[in-house]
Amino acid sequence: MIEPPPTLLHKFYSLEGGKFEQIKQLLSNNVIYFSKCDEFNDPWECKPSFRYQTSPTSMGDYFYRLISRLKPEIPEAKRRQDANAMGENWLNNPEQHLSDISMIQSQILAKYGIFCMSASKTHPLLWAHYASGHRGLCLTFATDASQKAFYYAQRVIYQKDYPVAELDGEDFQQLYNASLLTKSDDWSYEQEWRLCWKERSGLQSFPPDALVALSFGAMIDSIKRDEIISLVNARSHRPALFSAAVNSKSYSLDFTTIS
Repeated sequence: MIEPPPTLLHKFYSLEGGKFEQIKQLLSNNVIYFSKCDEFNDPWECKPSFRYQTSPTSMGDYFYRLISRLKPEIPEAKRRQDANAMGENWLNNPEQHLSDISMIQSQILAKYGIFCMSASKTHPLLWAHYASGHRGLCLTFATDASQKAFYYAQRVIYQKDYPVAELDGEDFQQLYNASLLTKSDDWSYEQEWRLCWKERSGLQSFPPDALVALSFGAMIDSIKRDEIISLVNARSHRPALFSAAVNSKSYSLDFTTIS
């Protein structure tokens, strides 16, 4: 059973350079940007190691799933025939086959678009790393909005060991998790959740009522802040506005409502 996401998820944004234009487009047109794996700041992102089984039958099942994803136009009987033959040949040169499969899997992963969010909007490191040192903002999305676009977000798995994707043709969820949802536990403070959509990188629309809050960083430029407030006021579904402030007695942030 897939774990449901928190009721609210948060996305941090810088307002430097082209990022400010991206925010203005998001607020005006209700579109968010789904990144490809190679655009992330973690060089190990979406690069699991692959482990194979020695059974030709299990590898035949794996190849069948692989062919079905890459070449769905091939008739089902032909897909099964080719997959079984590939499974039989697997043991002749497994290391070469593994290298080839790793390349194919990388091509498949490159087709995914990923939108990263966090379960927290208060962690100072998130504001420092992803919101230009508290000069950006944080958007809050409801996962139970009308069209439930964000309901399908999945929790990122943090672990010490490097992820291993099993090529056994049976447990696709394990392969998916190792490839798209697993990171080093050094990143666990991010409390990350992801939307992973195949064949949908770049700008994608979202239901306007899913954006329920916008929080300004404690050090945001006042001119940019006022421009964003104007864009928010022009929306059909206006999110609640908050302003972050540095707490003078603890390493924390305080949020006040902007009326």
